Amino acid sequence: EPPTCPVLLEAFGTVLGRTNLPTAWAAASEAAGADRAATLRTAWRSDAHRRFLQLYDAFVTEVLAPALCPGGAVLAQRPPCVRVHLSGQRAAQGKIGMHKDSDYPGHCEAEINFWVPLTRVG
Repeated sequence: EPPTCPVLLEAFGTVLGRTNLPTAWAAASEAAGADRAATLRTAWRSDAHRRFLQLYDAFVTEVLAPALCPGGAVLAQRPPCVRVHLSGQRAAQGKIGMHKDSDYPGHCEAEINFWVPLTRVG
């Protein structure tokens, strides 16, 4: 079964080539490209996304907030912006290259981004 996260599906298609994806994944990728908004709505309603948000909330509450502002309050983006980079992907091959969030409207200089690898890196 293909990933419900369109960002992850797009990353696999970019690295492996869409023609090398399993048939169901290629169909999901094509559908995601045709109607990205509908694909995101479906992903956001999934049990997997709800579980991810529960883990994210716990990470913000138990790890980030105490490290950034012990005893105080922090604001965190929810849902977080997820960028996927797969092994062997030398550079950001998507639409966003190196940047700082304050380059974009609605972001301020005080924002802090965290890189949280989900696998061993080095």
